[in-house]
Amino acid sequence: MGEEERYDSNLIIEPYLQDQLVVVCGPGHELAGTSLITSEILARQKFVLREKGSSTRDMVDKIVQQAGIPLSEVWELPSTESIKQVLMSNWGLSILSFTSVRGELQAGYLVTVPLKEQLPFHRSINLAFHRSKIFTPALTALYHFLGSKKEAIIEDFSSVTIQQAINCQNSEVRIQDSECIIQAIF
Repeated sequence: MGEEERYDSNLIIEPYLQDQLVVVCGPGHELAGTSLITSEILARQKFVLREKGSSTRDMVDKIVQQAGIPLSEVWELPSTESIKQVLMSNWGLSILSFTSVRGELQAGYLVTVPLKEQLPFHRSINLAFHRSKIFTPALTALYHFLGSKKEAIIEDFSSVTIQQAINCQNSEVRIQDSECIIQAIF
């Protein structure tokens, strides 16, 4: 989006992946198969999006606001999986991570909606570590695991799992494949 993200100075932020958001709908939706829709058409559509506070939702809100596209009707759901199920019933549009909908797009359960105007639907996915924490053996294993699986994650994020043996005491490892966000906070 052209703006530098601001993070807590106690965190070490390491770039990990680049992600792209796409406008998607079910294959029976009225816009499925159409060519290059305008922002005016987009503004008149029903949307199903993540809840406010979700990183994807925050990005979508910022982009559509900067582009002057008022979303008139938005239904909020707490997970990308539930959004995909609603879309597959041909209700509304959504803006989701390409990585999180790749399988549904390939299977034909969802389709992308091409936009006439280019919107900056790209984002960085970062690993975040607390500056004052020492890397435990478990954290070191997680860090190396993520590094070794980077290509697999890029290829098919949903197929990558963290070994159950990695359990970090007094830490949180949050992997949200539905948003393709990897955060390790220690």
